[in-house]
Amino acid sequence: MREGTPTTGSIAARAAGPAPVAPSYALRPATRADADFACEVKLRGLQPHVEALTSTWDEGRQRASFHEGFDPERTEIVLFEGAEVGILRVEARDQELYLAEIYLTAATRNRGLGSAIVRDLIRAAHATGRPLRLQLLRTNPVRRLYERLGFRTVAETGTHYRMECPCPAEAS
Repeated sequence: MREGTPTTGSIAARAAGPAPVAPSYALRPATRADADFACEVKLRGLQPHVEALTSTWDEGRQRASFHEGFDPERTEIVLFEGAEVGILRVEARDQELYLAEIYLTAATRNRGLGSAIVRDLIRAAHATGRPLRLQLLRTNPVRRLYERLGFRTVAETGTHYRMECPCPAEAS
């Protein structure tokens, strides 16, 4: 049992109701045939944050840039309830596990799926003695989720936050 988790018979557990269950998901390697899906998921997830930051969005330029840089060998497709719902790109580096991209369709956001994926990545990074790191646009409210999951901001630019979830031994 995790520390701080109420036991089933406790008053706190009965008052809190059933514990939320993390959504079950699967990952599969991306292929070149996934490029259009991956592009659409990424651009729809990115657009509001870029527009909030720069007040501009060039759809054609964004699509061309995505297709030029899309590498299916480094990308995974997120599957949820039997459907393709997102993309994930994680880089295993010497000193860190780096979450390069995670984008989910609008219909699957705010359902705990992203949290479940990031928690699994935190566990994987910490199991190898490395922190999980990422970078996000300053205008992206997902920063609050990362903070709840144990990330802290370690650097800032005019446009981005760099965050990390340090290994428990490093956190003190």
